[in-house]
Amino acid sequence: MKILRLFTPHYKTYVLNILFLLITSVSSYASLQNGELFMIQGKTDKAIETLAPFVAKNDPHALYLMAVIYLSPTSSHHFDPKKGLSLLEKAVFQNYGPALDELAGLYLAGDGVEKNEAKALHYYIQASHFGYGPSQFNCGIMYKKGQGTEKNPQKAYFYLSLASLNYKDLEGVTLDAARYRDELVPLLTPAQRQDALRSVNALTLPVAYPKEKE
Repeated sequence: MKILRLFTPHYKTYVLNILFLLITSVSSYASLQNGELFMIQGKTDKAIETLAPFVAKNDPHALYLMAVIYLSPTSSHHFDPKKGLSLLEKAVFQNYGPALDELAGLYLAGDGVEKNEAKALHYYIQASHFGYGPSQFNCGIMYKKGQGTEKNPQKAYFYLSLASLNYKDLEGVTLDAARYRDELVPLLTPAQRQDALRSVNALTLPVAYPKEKE
């Protein structure tokens, strides 16, 4: 039962992405995607060059990607935690889920910042409520273990329920989220479980429940 530390590409299916690049290589969307692909391929210089115009425009995904480059020790001569943290905070200011999750992970590990599990949970919660799956999973695990907070089975059940439904961000990890969620059922009263599920529905359902007739 571990906290997720993921680099999260904004674009999931790389075969389709490459085809898209071939067709729309002159578009700005393709250029941003190209910068991400350079990063994944380890072509850091090309990635920085390609992402720089989008960073200048304060694009949150570009800020996040550039931050990951500067925060990574594998970036060789580009490794600059102070610069990476500054870029990351600009994306966090825009409530960008992957950036919030990354900042939470830094505080959780004490990586370039003073270790602070409570602050890590704070940022995971923020990202969770913006719909970001890895943070939903991590909130559930932290509340389940009592990491950075008191143990709270009801909140853990809530966040792991959200994560179990978030196929877009988590894919196969949703099964782990569901398993950890179900381990909490014996610790909850029926009323607590229903309250948690109502909270899940409030965040995931696009429409409100109809009012009961008087």
